[in-house]
Amino acid sequence: LADFEKALELDPYYAKALFENAALELENGNWARAASGFESYLELVPGDFDARLNLVNALLRADRPGDARAQARTAVQMKESPALLLALAEAERDCGNLDAMEAALKKAAHKNGGHKNGDKKDPALAARILSIRSQGNRGRLSLKP
Repeated sequence: LADFEKALELDPYYAKALFENAALELENGNWARAASGFESYLELVPGDFDARLNLVNALLRADRPGDARAQARTAVQMKESPALLLALAEAERDCGNLDAMEAALKKAAHKNGGHKNGDKKDPALAARILSIRSQGNRGRLSLKP
């Protein structure tokens, strides 16, 4: 981390150092710093899908679901990966958009080769789909009069 920070002191536009520093911040659980780092990196390299997915996850963990949703929607235009669709579903859930959450979960399940719960290729993905869906359904029940 110190090496990347030193490189950024010398050249704040050094894209590789921005990405690696942000990735280390994400790995260390420094969500806000990771998000800021990925945002800076994406100003230089806007088409980097992996950086955008990492940014979405950092924003979710930093309790910025509206920003995460906006970034996820941008990234979906680039590529509809199951991981991105799950992050989008989480952001939609956290923003209270449960129908949009369900639509993203269905797409993620389909990308995983399964039906409703995406249980064909990746059991961990299927478990995450069920977890997000159950958290959303608890929210849906608490919203009813």
